Amino acid sequence: MSEWNESKLNQELEAIISGLPEQDELEKKIDQSINRRIRKTVYRTVSIIVVVILVAFLVINPLMNMIFFNPYKMNEAPEQKMLGVLRDYMETIQPYREVISLEVEKKGFGRYNLAMQVADLTEPLSIGGANVWCEVNFDKYENIIDTEQNIVQNVGRFACDYNKQEDMVEKIMELPKSAVIYLSVSDSVPKSIQELKDLPVKLEWIQVYQPNVKLQGGLSMNPRVLYAEDDYRDEIVDFLQKNTLDSIYVENVRLW
Repeated sequence: MSEWNESKLNQELEAIISGLPEQDELEKKIDQSINRRIRKTVYRTVSIIVVVILVAFLVINPLMNMIFFNPYKMNEAPEQKMLGVLRDYMETIQPYREVISLEVEKKGFGRYNLAMQVADLTEPLSIGGANVWCEVNFDKYENIIDTEQNIVQNVGRFACDYNKQEDMVEKIMELPKSAVIYLSVSDSVPKSIQELKDLPVKLEWIQVYQPNVKLQGGLSMNPRVLYAEDDYRDEIVDFLQKNTLDSIYVENVRLW
């Protein structure tokens, strides 16, 4: 113990201190160690995020598009089945209306934007941009925008507020000869096909008489845009007659 005098202790302390790295070098090593840990954490986090995104878009998104109704796929050319379905639906239930065009935008994960032009056939037709928009989210039609009310159902179309037909005829007679009059007509008895052909009117929409069917759908006699061969309706009455459909209701006509 006598060997450990003050001088010896000072020498040993100086040796230990001289073996330590410089202050700047020590801080540099500490910073490098911290940066390595931060980079590892960042790489791990980014990798997890990338894996989640890839799984979402490569697995979940296609799976949801397969499970839920896919109007984008149905509207692909050349068939454009979605457009055909909407045209048939509108023609069946809505006189004086016709779906002219349809565009479908994919939003991913079973969601789509639909933009269509629905024409009012009682007005001059101008084929152009869309006037009805909606979303299809998980098989549901939502957020419908129809400022011109072209797809709104007219439940009172065949109801008449006049008590006497003479009053209505008198008002019609006051119109100029150049006027075009659209009438939604319903009768209490079916009309034969020959009677329809002999009427002094131009049929716009007819309804096949089906007493055992709840939904009495109709057919447009003058579609403005033709997408398929069966869109031609010039011989449709003859076709109905040949197929033993003996009677149909007169629903919508146009007079000059």
